[in-house]
Amino acid sequence: MASTEWIVIAIIAGAAALSKPADGSFERKINADLRQSFANPQATDDPVADLISLGCLFAPGDCADFAQSFVRYGTRDFVVAKLGAVKLGEAEMTCIGAFDNWWCWTPEEGDAQA
Repeated sequence: MASTEWIVIAIIAGAAALSKPADGSFERKINADLRQSFANPQATDDPVADLISLGCLFAPGDCADFAQSFVRYGTRDFVVAKLGAVKLGEAEMTCIGAFDNWWCWTPEEGDAQA
């Protein structure tokens, strides 16, 4: 690599290190995503899940708070980014935080989404 490429890499790494998401932002992002998913339910093949989703439409905050009590979080702080993992029952999601943002994906999806 040429020296200018190393300089660009160092600048990007420095910017990432200086703009890691704040402590607690991972939990806030997951909580906001839960509230949004309960406020905008998707139809499924399971009638019981659809009935629960319909009930949650009237009180999405209460449903999100209830689901939040079962969520397990874990974060690790690295020099240039933060890594987060969340688990709710059998569902898992992995996130990486840098540049004041979190990008998340589920292991079976493989592609990240902001």
